[in-house]
Amino acid sequence: MQQQCKATYDGPVVNSNTYIHFWVSWANGVISLGRSETVNQTKLIEFTHTNPYPVNFLAVMTGFGTTGNWKFINGK
Repeated sequence: MQQQCKATYDGPVVNSNTYIHFWVSWANGVISLGRSETVNQTKLIEFTHTNPYPVNFLAVMTGFGTTGNWKFINGK
């Protein structure tokens, strides 16, 4: 079941010809996502949760009805 978006970004994000670096961070109820090799650079979206809870897991996926490939870099 698809949930309602908590934050959105209008603009180009990915490129079908190359892999793009993304970062995600969370602290004190603020969840952020950006497009860069460096955290907090090129921030795309940010959401402040009004009732924050501990983040124990992270899921990564393409949008509904699309396909894609993901690479994860260890140690960063």
